[in-house]
Amino acid sequence: MAGSDELCKARKQKFLIIIERDVGLFSLIHQVINSLYLAQQHQLIPICYFTTACCYYVPEGYHNNHTVWEYYFEPLDPMFDEQTLLQLNNVQRSLFMANHIVTHEYKPRISGNSAKISVPFLSDPTPAMRRSINRMIDQKIHLKARIRDKVDCFWQQSLDADFTIGVHIRGTDAIDHSLRQQNVNIEEYISLIHRVIRIKNEAGVKKIKVFIASDDQKSINDIREACSIECISYPAIRKNITSSMNSGRGPTGEIMPAFLTENALKAAQSGEDALVECYLLARCDLFIHNISSLARTVLLLNPSLESVNLRAKDYPRIRQLLAEAKARA
Repeated sequence: MAGSDELCKARKQKFLIIIERDVGLFSLIHQVINSLYLAQQHQLIPICYFTTACCYYVPEGYHNNHTVWEYYFEPLDPMFDEQTLLQLNNVQRSLFMANHIVTHEYKPRISGNSAKISVPFLSDPTPAMRRSINRMIDQKIHLKARIRDKVDCFWQQSLDADFTIGVHIRGTDAIDHSLRQQNVNIEEYISLIHRVIRIKNEAGVKKIKVFIASDDQKSINDIREACSIECISYPAIRKNITSSMNSGRGPTGEIMPAFLTENALKAAQSGEDALVECYLLARCDLFIHNISSLARTVLLLNPSLESVNLRAKDYPRIRQLLAEAKARA
């Protein structure tokens, strides 16, 4: 990876330095994807520098890495890892950033122009978007080997079947958030799961499994209790059934799931767990979900995955709430 000599040489070419926002991990991933397209358009070297302003940051580091992106992913450019900026003192880093392009926006802009392709913020990606963005992910966004191994191992041991139904239920702070007001109707999920199982059984499919992922343990329990076939979940950190708290506040005061705001190391581990769930969901044969950045990431990871968004009809209402909030600001 880049040392001081390589960094000095590379300064002749501009960097795009991607700074964190106080949001969930999958919104950060979408920010990186959008920034990668912009870097490509302007021939910039992308560096991801996620530190103190998101809840996943652990001051002492996580798995021997010290920026949040590299807790989970390989560097965006193989020549420049987190040490590219960490090796500089505060004055050097400020000067370096002043001489390059720094962005902390979901859809960054350079000279007033944003990327020609980006992950949509308030809609699910179209099939064409999914195919294009998947190619960018394959080129630039690579999980750490230890996380890839967890995905492979769990799938082989627990989820390999003739037909696997992936289910994601986003709850916690998204229910409370005034600009989201997520509607979680477990009966919608149960009804569709039962219908799919019946259709597959009639078609002669023998071994069917349901993989359930959620930020709320109660949602997982409710699905499991209602289904007569094998329902499996990954042992992730999530809101437990004894907690009454949906929402907490991130480092800059933004609303976040409460269980992510209790402890930085717990949040970092939860980020890893959610990534494992996301990549497992992308391997399923059918994906049932509500509105979330994690769900949109699943669609991008597997462009051919058949999916049903049970709450897609809520997007116009959420867009209206956001427009009203901007008008009041």
